Amino acid sequence: MVCKRVIDVDPDTQLRTLALSDAPSIWRLVEKNHSHLSPWINGVNPVYTLEDAKDFIKAVQKQSSLLLGFQYGLYYKRELVGIVGCPIIIPKKSMAFLGYWIDQDHQGKGLVIKSCKALIEELSRLEINKISIECEPENIRSQNVALRLGFKKAISKNKKYIYCYAN
Repeated sequence: MVCKRVIDVDPDTQLRTLALSDAPSIWRLVEKNHSHLSPWINGVNPVYTLEDAKDFIKAVQKQSSLLLGFQYGLYYKRELVGIVGCPIIIPKKSMAFLGYWIDQDHQGKGLVIKSCKALIEELSRLEINKISIECEPENIRSQNVALRLGFKKAISKNKKYIYCYAN
């Protein structure tokens, strides 16, 4: 199971595997969007550093090398504007968890929906046919993404919402 390094979403939008050279862009993006992201994403420290961004990329690369997950930079008009990926893949169950976040200034343009659709196609190619999205009950935007992608709603034991999709 090897994921593509680059997924062309449309002429202006690409998903690219993360490299250490992306660390400054990720750091700036997280810093800019800290208050927007911190309620929803674990690991967004009160002070997010360039080293944190490097550590995130190294962890993602290790996870990818073990075939247990992968993350892509979401590029719009050649600018990193978010992250889309599968932080958890369970190959024996043909299952993945889908996650995403985007720069507040780029919300509402359909970039997350288009990128997730492209990633779901890639997961299908990799024979991953059960996909879940987990989000907080208060995160209405994330719930709307899941619903627009055709995911069905369920509620987990820890009171978070789980959206499920099967190819």
